[in-house]
Amino acid sequence: MPNSMQEGGSGLAGSLGNAVHIACSNLVKAFVDLVKDDEQSPVHGCTFENVIPVNGGLRITGDATRFETYADVFKIDANCC
Repeated sequence: MPNSMQEGGSGLAGSLGNAVHIACSNLVKAFVDLVKDDEQSPVHGCTFENVIPVNGGLRITGDATRFETYADVFKIDANCC
């Protein structure tokens, strides 16, 4: 945080911003853990460090063709069971 005076609602952002950032990072890490070993996932083999959350899903940094929506992560393969 910059060394400056708080402005109105900015105090709450400063108080909660880091907690929200950590929670979102943990959620993205959980999604990465679900798909990193799934050979049918477009983001197979990814790590937290090389994905970016974008447009409702995960994309490999620098490769827009390797993208998977969060909804697709949760789809069950009908042939698996």
